[in-house]
Amino acid sequence: MEDEWMLNGDWRRSAWVELASEMAAGLDQPLVVLAPIAPDETVLSPWLTAAEWVRCARYRQAADRRRCVSAHALKRRVLSALLGCAPHALRFVCDAYGKPRLVANELAFNLSHAGDWVALACAPQGMGPIGVDLEQPSARIADPVEIGVWHPEDRLLPAVSGEQAFYTAWTLKEAIAKGIGVGLGVGFETLALQACGDNRYQCHHQGRCWSARHHDVEGGVHLALACPRPWPRARWLQLECSLAQTGALAVALPR
Repeated sequence: MEDEWMLNGDWRRSAWVELASEMAAGLDQPLVVLAPIAPDETVLSPWLTAAEWVRCARYRQAADRRRCVSAHALKRRVLSALLGCAPHALRFVCDAYGKPRLVANELAFNLSHAGDWVALACAPQGMGPIGVDLEQPSARIADPVEIGVWHPEDRLLPAVSGEQAFYTAWTLKEAIAKGIGVGLGVGFETLALQACGDNRYQCHHQGRCWSARHHDVEGGVHLALACPRPWPRARWLQLECSLAQTGALAVALPR
């Protein structure tokens, strides 16, 4: 039945320092790892390459630097654990739209960050693509209907309305667009969402049916995952992060 393959699964909580053991079983279904940004960017900087650190250091605001460092550290931490290699051994290239991918490996991944959180989504090797989006509203929207996110045939769940409907639609459509590979290059008004129950949605784009799921995260944060395969389940992992934990993680950096 259709309702049986829409990225079901419960959230698990773990610590940064336990992530390697969490990934030991490998990847046989989509994975989402959600983590708070590090309280101090310097404790995670050893996980970054020199080029990544320079890129993050360009941000003038400390919160932006911490978000950037946390995103790159999470990327290298998870992907190296899944692939069984040293974090700095990972090599990435970007396509014409700026979307990064691994060199010589088909494991698809996607990053997002907003406010106090970063998220990484991964699909099993050869089974991508995948898209993830995070949004943490910082100000109220006067009239969500007037913003160009809506398709005439959008059908959200009946209980979702107003500003909640706007952010639900936005995160779902951006996750789908990022999975497609062109990000905001896809007009959101061209993507029609069809609710399937329990925060699950479908969307057709150029002959391909995307499955997507929306989650409300603590603190009013919106998270969406999208992939073009009918996966029965996904792994949802939320990391806890304290200065002591990230400090221990930096010391334990594998080479």
